[in-house]
Amino acid sequence: MKCVRHYGKASETMAAKKGSSKIDVLTALPGVGAATAKKLVAAKLDSVSKVAGAGAKKLQDAGLSAAVAKKVGAAAKAVEKKIKKVVFDR
Repeated sequence: MKCVRHYGKASETMAAKKGSSKIDVLTALPGVGAATAKKLVAAKLDSVSKVAGAGAKKLQDAGLSAAVAKKVGAAAKAVEKKIKKVVFDR
């Protein structure tokens, strides 16, 4: 059973769930934990595609260290490449 916090307004609940799902997607990347995912979402790098397209500088501007930015950027590019291969090589 999953516990869900109750917010006063339905829109707050939906916004919390939407942000949470973006965090869930990003934490699937190697090197991305909850704290890193929150930094990325706050910097509007809220999808694998956006992270893959961001350079190391932009990832560092989001609050990631240089080493983590390099690792996360490479992981996002690898995932994006695999997705494109599956989608377009049918």
